Amino acid sequence: MLIDPACNSPVVYCDVEGGYPGGTGNIDKDPLFAPTAVPDYHLQSVHGRYNPRTGDWDIDTMHSPCIDAGDPKDPVGHEPRPNGRRINMGAYGGTGQASKSTCRVVYHVDGTRGNDANNGLSRADAFAAIQRGVEATKDGDVVLVWPGVYVEQVAFVSKAITVQSAAEAAVVTTPGGYAFSFYGGERSGSVLRNFILRNCGQGGIFCDGGGVSPTISNMTIVNNYFGINAVNGADPNIANCILWNNTYGDLSLCRARYSCIETPDSFDAEAEGNISEDPLFADADNGDYHLLSEYGRYWPGQNMWMIDELSSPCIDAGDPNVHPKAEPMPNGGRLNMGAYGGTAHASKSKWLLRCDVNFDGLVNMKDFAIVAQKRHPSSDVNFDGLFNMKDFERLAKSWLTFLPWAPKELWEIDDITFPMNGTPTQNKHRYRY
Repeated sequence: MLIDPACNSPVVYCDVEGGYPGGTGNIDKDPLFAPTAVPDYHLQSVHGRYNPRTGDWDIDTMHSPCIDAGDPKDPVGHEPRPNGRRINMGAYGGTGQASKSTCRVVYHVDGTRGNDANNGLSRADAFAAIQRGVEATKDGDVVLVWPGVYVEQVAFVSKAITVQSAAEAAVVTTPGGYAFSFYGGERSGSVLRNFILRNCGQGGIFCDGGGVSPTISNMTIVNNYFGINAVNGADPNIANCILWNNTYGDLSLCRARYSCIETPDSFDAEAEGNISEDPLFADADNGDYHLLSEYGRYWPGQNMWMIDELSSPCIDAGDPNVHPKAEPMPNGGRLNMGAYGGTAHASKSKWLLRCDVNFDGLVNMKDFAIVAQKRHPSSDVNFDGLFNMKDFERLAKSWLTFLPWAPKELWEIDDITFPMNGTPTQNKHRYRY
């Protein structure tokens, strides 16, 4: 079918071979129809494509760009779940045979084993460059970057996506520019976290433009010309970071919270949760930026945990309202600063709520149930080697104490009142703690 761009009928949110200038939402990409010998125009999907010959849903290794690319104002109709809450292009869009998707797609980048010709949908099919991963995404997607040293300059190009390290914090460096840049109107949905940025010729991160306010968290930004530079009204949300040994400063025209800043100005020094103490890296000269810990620090070269004589002031110093996520036990129930905060390789510390035996940040009936199982190792909450009433006494003294990030439960209590006529009434009161 030939489409005349000069015709009066607009063409929008369509996949047109050769392109269609001026039409909103149009693309010019291979639609990736089903890879079958018999013509089948269902769209390939890594989450499920309907097979009319078998009636089953097949899983593909490629994902059509036409999925979730239709007019966002059109309802998804009968499209099966999971779907991205947006109608597909093509004949099956809005029907029960529409190819499946999710609200987000996870792309993988592996600088050692990846190839930019891959589809990026698993580590085995990872891209080689972070920028290639960013280019493949749509808003809401995630780019997981596997360990390695990446020599590149990465721009978010206006996308509301999350780019983060997948395991050990990846290192990004560039001899003549910024490792990451935001200059396309990015807002809080553009998230960058858990990277080490070092030896960058101009700086670690560059933000340009009014309204540019990406979320930058748990970064270790060291040994660069400059740390984070914001110009022309950019206002990045920076938290839980370590900025150290950057030649000409750490922050320019922007602020950080709960971060370790070597050269803070007066405002940074007074900002919420900031410190300027030596972060006590394990071996910065040899590229090991794990934090020293008396309770355990991961040693990547040997894949083991070391006990240090000192503990970094950056441990348990991140935003107290943020869950420490994958940080290994024991930990203080609070996020670490730096690239390893919130990850399985975060340096350890001492758990603060001794009676919170299930480590959910709250002392309540769940903990009581565990302590009541007297043979459970966690039942000895006072550490005297015995399971007895002293443990319940200690539990009672800590009852309903919680960490700031812990979910507060709702309890319903029956309140019986007796009016003047003697008829009891029952009211349910909900209490949050």
